[in-house]
Amino acid sequence: MDKYNGIAMGNNEKKYVYLTFDEGYEAGYTPRILQVLKENEVSATFFITAHYVNTSEELVKEMIENGHIVGNHIPVI
Repeated sequence: MDKYNGIAMGNNEKKYVYLTFDEGYEAGYTPRILQVLKENEVSATFFITAHYVNTSEELVKEMIENGHIVGNHIPVI
């Protein structure tokens, strides 16, 4: 952090990685991503649009059931 004048909040003794996915651009890999996350007991955040909810409802339900965070991805126009 010091080398690049970075700023961080929280515990600087432990390393964390946050996984986020923008749904709708994943080329159909979401079922496999969900499977790998579940197998490795890893949670992630999935950002989705209304269109994704309407076309992939079962995947969104699976995300929620598996304890992932689902966020609203509002496209910038």
